[in-house]
Parts: sequence; structure tokens; C-alpha cells
Amino acid sequence: MFHLVAYWQDFVESLVRRKFTDIKSYSGSHPLDDLLAQNVENKLKRFNTPNTKNIDQLLKDAFGLTKVTTCWDTDDFSRVQAKERLDGILLSRHQIAHRGLTSRELSYESNFEDMEFIFELATLLQKAVDDHAI
Repeated sequence: MFHLVAYWQDFVESLVRRKFTDIKSYSGSHPLDDLLAQNVENKLKRFNTPNTKNIDQLLKDAFGLTKVTTCWDTDDFSRVQAKERLDGILLSRHQIAHRGLTSRELSYESNFEDMEFIFELATLLQKAVDDHAI
């Protein structure tokens, strides 16, 4: 559970850094590059709890993209269902870290399903960011 949430947060942060690098390479050198890079890094330092709200805020602050997580509205689940499931995963991690137990029953099977779900969210998020930010 800890690793899953940590890797999810790292994925989101890496996506922002990679996309910022892509944008810089397409736009060429600019006098404000260092300032913009510092701004993105500051936003990433303040980024925690990789939930829907915080991901949307980070991508809005970094690239001006609004409600990117609407990409999680698929045939398999709605954005609301994705948000609720992600929030449940994050809550379980929080409960384990701070209380040593969670209200959710965990098993290898449920952990694997959570991993597959996070992977699907990551795939959708990466495509949405790639499609909307140069």
C-alpha cells in the first residue's frame, strides 16, 4: 500500500517534470526558463496527497490545464468512481501510516486490483497531459 501510493505520487511528479522538459525543448531557449523551472519545482515540493483535487491543481498551476482528471471518465468507470476509489486507496495508506491499521480489508488480490487501477489512471492521465500540453 505504501509503495503503491508513493509510486503514484512519483509518477505524477515525473509526468510534470517530463512535460515541462518537452515544452522547453519545443519552444527553444527563453530568458525565463530558469524562473519557470524553479516555479514548477516549487509547485512539486508542495504537492502531496496525490488525489484528484491536488492533481488537477498541480496541472493547472504548472501548465494551465483545467480538470485534467476528467480523462478518468471511461467506459469502465466514471470520474466520480475513479475519485472515490483513489480516495479510498489514499485513505487506507493514511490510516496504516498513522494508526497502524485500516478500515478497509486488504489482501494480495485487492492490492493487485488497486495496482491495476492506479496503472489505468496513470495511463489515462499521461495521455491527457500529452494530448493537451504540446
